[in-house]
Amino acid sequence: MNRRYNPCSLVMTIAIAVSLMLAGCSSDKGSTPPFDVNAKLNEAWNSFGTGNYDGALATFSDVLSHSASNAEALMGRGWCKAFKKDYTAAIDDFNSSIGQTSTADAKMGLAAVYRDLPDFQASITNASAVIAADSQYVFAKMTSIDFKDAHLIKAQCYFRLGKSSFPSAHTEVNYLCTLLGFSQLPAANSLPAADYEKQLGQKLDDLSVAIK
Repeated sequence: MNRRYNPCSLVMTIAIAVSLMLAGCSSDKGSTPPFDVNAKLNEAWNSFGTGNYDGALATFSDVLSHSASNAEALMGRGWCKAFKKDYTAAIDDFNSSIGQTSTADAKMGLAAVYRDLPDFQASITNASAVIAADSQYVFAKMTSIDFKDAHLIKAQCYFRLGKSSFPSAHTEVNYLCTLLGFSQLPAANSLPAADYEKQLGQKLDDLSVAIK
């Protein structure tokens, strides 16, 4: 049987093929862009810098859902949890961050969290590690936190450990007094014990106000 040539059929076939090609191109253009870890980290730190710890925590967690061992995201989330007083979870994140790459920022966070938990010896250990790593340490993501805080944390913890640790607290206090232009704490043997303890406590209060 003879089949007649049908130009309409050919045109329709070409049109369908072109439509499918265009649909494919359109689909490609609408595909989800790859996850940008660095952009998300910047977004998280911007939230952190404005005090939006919930928002920062969520964004750090988003990064970790794509890159579970990202040390910066773990450290940042640890700081968010610390400010939210979720101390146990903060410790876990800080330690995980240090497990990936040792960082003074995570150790500074641990020093603050252990002081408030409290675990004074662990706090002193981490604050000392910060100072040993960088005697002029500054937390780049929140520059109000620096080496002075590490020394203050040590002084506070030594004071809270009791009289046997007062000499170590005294050393830290007078270091900070010299740095900030405060009068020195008198020697322990120059005052009655009760007066010395009171003055040491008052110096710590004054330094805590000055170092914010």
